[in-house]
Amino acid sequence: MRARERWKSWPGIILLILGISICCKYSLFSEPLTPTEAEEGWLRLYDGTLTGWSANGNWQTKEDALTSDMGDTRSIFTAYPLSDFVLKFDYRINATPSGATLRIRASHDGEPTESGYRIPLSDTVKDWPAGSIVKRAAAQPTFISLNTWHSVTVEANGNHIRVELDGRPTADIHDDSSRAGYIGFESTRGAALDLRNLRARPLNVKQIFDGSDLSGWKNVPYQHQPSKGLFHVFSGSNKPHSADWSVKSGAIHGEKGPGAIETESQYDNFVLQFRATANVDPNKKGVYPALSIRNQSGSIGTGYPLGIGSHIGEIGSLARPRKPVDNSKGDVLETVIVNERSIFIFLNGTLSTAYHDTRPEAASLKQGARIGGGVLSLEIPEDAHAVDIKSLAAVSIPASMGGIVKDQPEPQLASAKAQSASGASADTATQAAQLAAALGVPSPQVRSRSAELISRAVKSNDPQEQMDLYDQVIKIDPSNAAAIQGYKDAQQKLAQQQAQQEQQQHAQQAETQKASASEQQLQSSLASAEASFLGGHIHEADRTLRIAERIAPSNPVVNDLRRRIDNALGLRRRLLFAGSAAGLAALFGGSLFFFRRRRLSRHPVLEVVQGLDQGRKYPLDRDVVRIGAIAQDGGQKNDIVVRDVEHMVSRFHCEVVKKNGYLLLKDMNSSNGTKVDGKAVPPGTLVPLGRSSRIDLGGTVVLRLGYERKKA
Repeated sequence: MRARERWKSWPGIILLILGISICCKYSLFSEPLTPTEAEEGWLRLYDGTLTGWSANGNWQTKEDALTSDMGDTRSIFTAYPLSDFVLKFDYRINATPSGATLRIRASHDGEPTESGYRIPLSDTVKDWPAGSIVKRAAAQPTFISLNTWHSVTVEANGNHIRVELDGRPTADIHDDSSRAGYIGFESTRGAALDLRNLRARPLNVKQIFDGSDLSGWKNVPYQHQPSKGLFHVFSGSNKPHSADWSVKSGAIHGEKGPGAIETESQYDNFVLQFRATANVDPNKKGVYPALSIRNQSGSIGTGYPLGIGSHIGEIGSLARPRKPVDNSKGDVLETVIVNERSIFIFLNGTLSTAYHDTRPEAASLKQGARIGGGVLSLEIPEDAHAVDIKSLAAVSIPASMGGIVKDQPEPQLASAKAQSASGASADTATQAAQLAAALGVPSPQVRSRSAELISRAVKSNDPQEQMDLYDQVIKIDPSNAAAIQGYKDAQQKLAQQQAQQEQQQHAQQAETQKASASEQQLQSSLASAEASFLGGHIHEADRTLRIAERIAPSNPVVNDLRRRIDNALGLRRRLLFAGSAAGLAALFGGSLFFFRRRRLSRHPVLEVVQGLDQGRKYPLDRDVVRIGAIAQDGGQKNDIVVRDVEHMVSRFHCEVVKKNGYLLLKDMNSSNGTKVDGKAVPPGTLVPLGRSSRIDLGGTVVLRLGYERKKA
């Protein structure tokens, strides 16, 4: 029995040993960052998934390594660019020739295979062995063992690029062809390329905050929304409020919000590294301290909010981390790469959040994507006790991605020592070309090429193209006077064209601003006149409409309102004449009406005529009545909560405003729009409401304006 029990336990032991061996095997491939590497700012480019990569062809995650199959030619590039960095990785190939190649500072657009610096990882090309920088520096030939892991280190710092292969320096150049771009790998048909331990560290990330004072920063007060109640004159809520900002323990410390502090410098595309913490009451919901990027200077909440504290890794309501983040063990180094419409967030070196904003460009984040530059804004909400930010550093990414690495011109004269060592004499044509170059006289080939380029430049109407062609002539024939003069003329013509374009842009902007001001005045006058007309103030409507008639006398809407006002004025005159004949009856009826009106008063209400709450009525008993799908979110709340099954009604959809005794409706930039009597309401525009007006919310809920008589 005991022997039988011992044999029963053997399968479990064997499975345990296999599991341990497999775990050890897999741990050798894609090692996580060490705490020291995370502290130094290293980024883990590959985490077992293809997130953060743009692949062409079949790339797989195999044994925790990034692997290409042996099919057609394949390439894979990072989804985010870098400028100055140190790159480390391991690779192996299983066949030769493999065409395995590393590309740095390459472009995603156009022909990425022709941009950036190309570093072979195998000896496919004889003139450029593994570890070379193609067209710049050839490495010493080295045998690359198959099915063996090799390590590569590349440092790109400004125009200085160094390459090491298996710990041995192979190339070292200074070149300005490309200053920023993407990191990528290529492999050709018939060979596989395996990659592991891919990591990079951005260089030249400079501190924005020196840890001692707030120089280079400015305070931004929070502007409360104005109150609309009866006693708003006596309240101080309309005054701007500034948070307290100071330097404590080497960090920017903010408390007593709401408020913000922002950088004086602006940033467009950049790499940002920082540590931030927030002290927030866990019982408070909706409290969102953040570091906003691309924020409009002097404003709060117009940029992309990078969450702080419990919201780390979030970008407001736009993006969430791929996995839950545990920041309870201390500060987390957050690295953010911002390029055009894309934002990538690394937490302690691991990619946590990737977001690409596909919306149209707009001035505010609520309206669309923020593409241009903006300030960094540290924002503390009202219910947060404190926020702290330290080790804040950034480096800009040049706007131009990639760059064509052209062939360097060959030396014009060969040294005598090289000629004697080779033992081979140059032919007559080569000697003639060398002699002509040494004497400063262009060879026939150079003269022919120069004539061809000058002819193309003369036929071209593009000054920039002419400059490029003349520049090519000057490089091969520096003494060509025609090319030199042509280059100067093209440069002057280009400057004139740019000046004319700037003048035209300024004129168009001025004309657009003038037309916009007139249109705004027209719409304001027209809306005020229509509101007065619907309210029965015919003479006020007539006076206001005259302003709109001076701006746009032929506008059909203006003419239609004029006809209605004239008809009303005529009707009023006829009624006045008829009323004078029945004065006594009117006096009696007026007295009776007066006493009745004293007991009853007319109150406006909104009735749901289509929707889940059909038949329900809501009184309009405030100066501003807000309508939306939720009761409250943070400091904002709705007075009327509308339910709909299709969720077409926005959280804060619209509001009804009482102004000078009239009712006006304003759409609050809702997602699915608002219609009044079948007409769409432009966001932010006040539209007058008449008797029995129908308000369509998102096409699912319809409200009707009515009046009920109640005791005063």
